[in-house]
Amino acid sequence: MKNTTRIISVLLLLFQCIILFTTYSRLPSKIAIHLNLKGEVDNFGPKWMLFLIILLSLTLFSLFSYIRKRPEKFNYPYFNIEKKDIIYIKSQNLIDYLNISTMLILTYVLLLFTVFYDNVISSLVIILYILIFVPLVIIIAYIIDLYKVSKSN
Repeated sequence: MKNTTRIISVLLLLFQCIILFTTYSRLPSKIAIHLNLKGEVDNFGPKWMLFLIILLSLTLFSLFSYIRKRPEKFNYPYFNIEKKDIIYIKSQNLIDYLNISTMLILTYVLLLFTVFYDNVISSLVIILYILIFVPLVIIIAYIIDLYKVSKSN
């Protein structure tokens, strides 16, 4: 899973760069940088702020890669030493899923504020909420699974 995650994450990072560099010159100097819950623009800023999304993506990708290499450093509330290898693999898989989910969310946010800049509608914002909700469900499912594995004999 590690290599697949790295490939997908790097492709999403490259896609973000392509999106930004191909749309940057067409964007107005002041762009929407925040939407309220209804999908209405409620804050504006300079378009260079879009580069912060790529910087954030790169930073998070690096952090997830670093964390993935050290599953023994995770905070495990219940830990069965006999199940250590299984627990570490599951924890690394969780980091992989979170890495991809985060890259997808940030790619979609970049799309909203560049490609779909003139047509931000509530249905596009609903997709963003779904993209944010899915990682939360994944985290809860993994916590439950890790707890069950650690408690089993």
